[in-house]
Amino acid sequence: MEGPRGWLDRSLGFDMKIAYRLPLTIVGCALAVGVAVGVFNYSNAAKELRKSAGVALVALRESRATSLESYLNSIEQDLDVVSSSREIREALDGFSEAYKQVGAEDLQTAYIRHRAGDKNRSSVATYETAHQKFHPWFELIRQVRGYYDVFLVNANGDLVYTVEKESDFATNLLTGEWKDTGLARVVQAALKSNPAPTELFADFAPYKPSNDAPASFIAKPIRRNDQTVGVLAFQMPIAGINRIMHVTAGMGETGETYLVGGDYLMRSDSRFGQESTILKTKVESPTVKSAIAGNSGLRIVDDYRGISVLSAYQPIKFRGARWAVLSEMDTQEVLAPVVQMRTTMATIGLISAIVVALIGYMLAAAFTRPLTQLSEAFSRFGRNRVVDDVPFTDKPNEIGDMAREFDGVVHDIAKYIEGQKQAEAEVAEKEEQMRTAFENMTGGIFMVDSNLQLRLYNARYKEYFELPDHLVHIGSRLEDIVRFRAERGDYGTGDPSEYVEELMRGYADRVSVKLEDQVPSGRIIERFHNPTHDGTVVIFNDITERVISQAELAEKTNELEALSAKLSKYLSPQVYESIFAGERDVVIATERKKLTVFFSDIKDFTATTENLEPEELTLILNDYLTNMTEIAIEQGATVDKYIGDAIVMFFGDPETRGVREDALACVRMATAMQRRMVDLRAKWRDQGYERPLHMRIGINTGFLNVGNFGSEERMDYTIIGGEVNLAARLEGICEPDGVALANETYALVKNEFDAKAGEPIQVKGIAREITPYFLQGIFDDIEKERPYIRSESDAMRLFVDLRMLDKEGRLDTASELENYATQLRSESKAAE
Repeated sequence: MEGPRGWLDRSLGFDMKIAYRLPLTIVGCALAVGVAVGVFNYSNAAKELRKSAGVALVALRESRATSLESYLNSIEQDLDVVSSSREIREALDGFSEAYKQVGAEDLQTAYIRHRAGDKNRSSVATYETAHQKFHPWFELIRQVRGYYDVFLVNANGDLVYTVEKESDFATNLLTGEWKDTGLARVVQAALKSNPAPTELFADFAPYKPSNDAPASFIAKPIRRNDQTVGVLAFQMPIAGINRIMHVTAGMGETGETYLVGGDYLMRSDSRFGQESTILKTKVESPTVKSAIAGNSGLRIVDDYRGISVLSAYQPIKFRGARWAVLSEMDTQEVLAPVVQMRTTMATIGLISAIVVALIGYMLAAAFTRPLTQLSEAFSRFGRNRVVDDVPFTDKPNEIGDMAREFDGVVHDIAKYIEGQKQAEAEVAEKEEQMRTAFENMTGGIFMVDSNLQLRLYNARYKEYFELPDHLVHIGSRLEDIVRFRAERGDYGTGDPSEYVEELMRGYADRVSVKLEDQVPSGRIIERFHNPTHDGTVVIFNDITERVISQAELAEKTNELEALSAKLSKYLSPQVYESIFAGERDVVIATERKKLTVFFSDIKDFTATTENLEPEELTLILNDYLTNMTEIAIEQGATVDKYIGDAIVMFFGDPETRGVREDALACVRMATAMQRRMVDLRAKWRDQGYERPLHMRIGINTGFLNVGNFGSEERMDYTIIGGEVNLAARLEGICEPDGVALANETYALVKNEFDAKAGEPIQVKGIAREITPYFLQGIFDDIEKERPYIRSESDAMRLFVDLRMLDKEGRLDTASELENYATQLRSESKAAE
């Protein structure tokens, strides 16, 4: 029989399935459909607006990137055209010669602004003449193409000309104050034999001579006859890049296009900045990182101002530098029309919600009692995790289904909680084991979280650095520990705050690195930074003994290198290098090779030097041998031996460039030696030696035995064979100041050198008849290479140093010499 309770439940509908009550919620469903349609329309509208804005931004991005690439290509073309022009070589010659005559200090005094004064440049008249001739041309290049500055550097690295004349003018970019700047790097690269294009470009960086303004440099070697004689460099302008990036057409009120370098610093000014942002504002948004990595795309990100923007990005490469081109617009401006629509829909939705709430309130009355009891059961279990009897599990409707499901979940959760407690106990046990392992490590260790607070450490860490207990504990700030050590003087005697800032920046970077510390006790500690997903682990090891051993090893190495350098003086450079490189064994062994042999001596050496004191003879002979050996090393000769005043050399071993090239190098060396002797004789006359030395040279090419001769205890690297005797014989028949060639040598070099055939001769040990050839034109054009005029006879000695004379001084000197010539002619006529 049904009781009063069952009748009430049935009357209120508690036994009725929710599906039968669904018609009562039609109004609510209608409202839900309206909201869904509104959300769908809002989403589509926002998507279309973002798509339209994205297409426009991508087009603007590609347009700016194309314009920038064209602009950079035009700079390369300017550099190619100017560096290969006849005018640039003339300017380089003119400025280099004037620079040599005037000197760097006078040029800086005359031209640099803060030293210029009234700009009276009479003291540098030679340079000013070249400057007036070539400066307008360089100034025109700079003004027309918009470069900040144009630089001209000679082969010695001297900055002989700039348009701006800043503090880098008249300095040496290889050894001077600015040798580590971007300009110096591209100049040093351009002076190499085969520089890569990436080495000839320096990305934007602060440049101190330009008041630390952002500066980028691009350079090109200046060549003459395939030889690098100087460097042309441009200081690339900021304005050109800004002009391309600051085109605002189609960008709206918040759109902008800008350029970011591989260091994430801006390479163009922000549209919204009051001051320049180049190399000052760092942009590390995801789109910049993706573009630097070589990707292109469109994303919504927070920009460098912290504002959400729609960002179109792509990479751009120039001579090894990778930049990111970005076109961006605030998402607020992109979605402004949708925001208005959203406000209208929200108003309508609010009204609909009120209506639905009234309907829902009426429906809730039918569910309040059973849901309230179920809620209380949920709350009790949430508070004490105790399994109670869940009400309404016997009901056949959805409430009963919910109660039964909850009853099953409660029992499952209770089992899970029990298992979790057991797992936590196991984790605690493992943590204790790990802590024990940390404490027993031979080195120190600590771990910090992303906020740089201690999460874990061992006692060895405190012992290494003698840290107090109150400073090191779980939760300690690493900055406090670093500051304590800095103020104690562990890092040096500088400003502790600067040390703290630098070290904390290194920890915050979270990169793998190996460093060394010296603790108060004097021990040296090696530390390894190992980043984790949420912090950094730092491990310390005592490496004092290892460092001491390395220092002792380095000292022994230096001693061996010093001894090696001394031994190298007794060997030819090629032999020394091949032995110490492991390419040649120090054993008695020879091989037969085709070599070019050089033999020289001084004509009548004994008679010429018989009146000299031993000290004077030693001085003049060493001067002669030093100059000749210097030329030999430049040409790649292997110096065999000195026999008094005679020299024996050869080409083709231990290194060879081929038989013909070896012969050409030998003849070039002989020519250079005879030309050098002209200067040496003039020098010796000035020192008071009345009978200067004259050298004879013989050269032969043929097969010889070359290698180590002697015994196991003492050996000599030399050559033997009849072809050596032929070279000596050729030297003997040669005229003083001449060069005699064997027939085979002349056949190898005749395309580059002229020679006159002599009478055939017979040489002991060689069956064939030998026709010598005597080199012609050794001293042709020698005066053109000299910066002076010299002439001597018994009655006259003339010397004019052209380096000491400017244009006016040369005219005065010429006039004076003409007066003397007129006087001599008059006296000659009177004597007749």
